[in-house]
Amino acid sequence: MAVHSIIRMSELERARRMDAKYYHPRFLRLGEVHKRGQWLPIGKHLLMCQYGISIKMNTEGDGYPIFRMGDLKAGFAFIDDMKFAPISSLVFQKYRLAPGDVLFNRVNSEEFVGRTGIFKLDGEYVFASYLVRMRTNAGLSPDVLNLFLNCRYGILSVRRLSRRAVNQANVNAQELQSVLIPTFSSRFQTALTEMSEASWGLYYQSRQRYGEAEHLLLSEAGLVGWKPDHPAGYVRRSYEIVRAERFDAEHHQLRYDELRSHIRSYPHGFSGLNEIACSSDETVNPRDHPEEEIDYVEIASVNPVIGTIDEASRMKGREAPSRARIG
Repeated sequence: MAVHSIIRMSELERARRMDAKYYHPRFLRLGEVHKRGQWLPIGKHLLMCQYGISIKMNTEGDGYPIFRMGDLKAGFAFIDDMKFAPISSLVFQKYRLAPGDVLFNRVNSEEFVGRTGIFKLDGEYVFASYLVRMRTNAGLSPDVLNLFLNCRYGILSVRRLSRRAVNQANVNAQELQSVLIPTFSSRFQTALTEMSEASWGLYYQSRQRYGEAEHLLLSEAGLVGWKPDHPAGYVRRSYEIVRAERFDAEHHQLRYDELRSHIRSYPHGFSGLNEIACSSDETVNPRDHPEEEIDYVEIASVNPVIGTIDEASRMKGREAPSRARIG
């Protein structure tokens, strides 16, 4: 069902926002929420709001580890797959992250703009140019700011401000600072901060346990420290390519044969994935059920290190991206 808003010229905000989506009814309803209690712009609570560094990165460990959009998951900044920025010590000091810094992704596809995570690590790290670093003053806990920007009202506020182009959207630092946040009591902020800290601690405890389980599995399979050979070239017969129905060279690398041979030699036997699991090819378009709530999982929400879904966006079927499907 079509939705619309009627806005008088005198009611247009900021004079420069004429795009219809800015005045969508779901965004206008935020105004009713803002009438409850005292709300202030985020900028009133910040000591710093800074863009990151723009530099060519590498994976060889040359320079300082640098956070990117994909390193922000489930409200925290993680170091699962870091790249490195070769910068001077002087530049490093300008962009060095401190525990409690809140990182905000300002540009990407629309569903990724606004992804926010708090940095809680020790060590020497910097952050990329498409992130904004916020550092709060004594009046607002960084954990509370992070939690708010990850809740439905914070996400909605950011999405209203995002400016859309072809396959991309953005929210600049000035617009980010204009987002309204409730004025919470010190006691309430302390309670939220303690829960955030507990969540972070439990995550790292689970990572430690997962690492132990992974090491045990690899030890049992004889794969600890295993590395395949990397020949300069290899030959495949035409019937092997036809049988595999794959013509890309990557698929036919010898290291995969070597790994399969190693697994088949396990003394207690082996099974194919299709023997112990099945995949469902049944799909439903969530837009066929516009009022039904769903959990939408993005590709970036799947943690490639531990194989878990870090987060999911709760939305109604009519709000789901066009490519979303219910399996």
